[in-house]
Amino acid sequence: MYSALFYLCLILVIILLYNPDFIPNNFWKSKAFYNSVTKEYTTAKKGKRRLICFTLGIVLLFPLYFLQMNENYLEEEYFIEEQNRLEQEELDKINLEKVRQEKINTLEGLGVSNAFSLSEQQQDVLLDSVENKNCREKWLKILADDFGVHNPNLRKRTDNYNINKDCDLAVGLYTELELKQWEKERKAKAVTIRTLVNDYKTLGVLGGNQKYAKSNFDLKNCQILQISDFSSWTGYTIHLAAGTSNSVNCAMDYGKTEGAEILGKLRVGSRINLNAKVYGPQVDVYSYGSVTIRLEDGTIW
Repeated sequence: MYSALFYLCLILVIILLYNPDFIPNNFWKSKAFYNSVTKEYTTAKKGKRRLICFTLGIVLLFPLYFLQMNENYLEEEYFIEEQNRLEQEELDKINLEKVRQEKINTLEGLGVSNAFSLSEQQQDVLLDSVENKNCREKWLKILADDFGVHNPNLRKRTDNYNINKDCDLAVGLYTELELKQWEKERKAKAVTIRTLVNDYKTLGVLGGNQKYAKSNFDLKNCQILQISDFSSWTGYTIHLAAGTSNSVNCAMDYGKTEGAEILGKLRVGSRINLNAKVYGPQVDVYSYGSVTIRLEDGTIW
């Protein structure tokens, strides 16, 4: 629109510059052309008329020029975007067809003779079923090899192609058995409070610290006697049953909020498994057989 208006005004300005008398004389009867001496309108002077036409042309044409340039730029941007959109649509069609052909080839390789006539949704369902079946068989073999579990009851439902959709259940069972085995192995390596106390009685402070104060170790089946509230110096502390005249406590490695959430679920008399290390400077083995042990960096597992 601005382009047409610009060229229309340009043509009009050219005509007026060439022949300013194109505009009727009555238009020029203004004070700009009034002769104060002769008391008449000097309408025959074309030079001044051309100057006025040129000035008005500049005032009109400059804004119209920039408007039509902006309009052309927007149109060009639109055409570029439209061209890119059409190219992308064509590329998407090619990719979709390529994916569809790959699905058909996969299904035909699996023995499905009518794969080409199936809808895309049917192809996806069938591929998903085959994938689930293969995954299920893979994990059933892993369960049998790693844990000796044969023919676990995983069936929940069947799909349209009568193939079990229980691959996730097989993976979940494997994870559960693996976690149980890991916990079993960890508990087998963990020591009890009684073992810890006896080692310090047998080895002494130096020997016990050499074994338990250098790094964290696992304690199992620890009975809670008391849980001390949070302190800015020691945090939370759990006092553990260690036999008559012995004392074992553990500074927990939990902040105030986290510790309140975790330790608030525990009760006096319950049993927990801990991971911690001995704080060597606060260990005492007395001559009359009592032991005092301070643990630190404690976490529950």
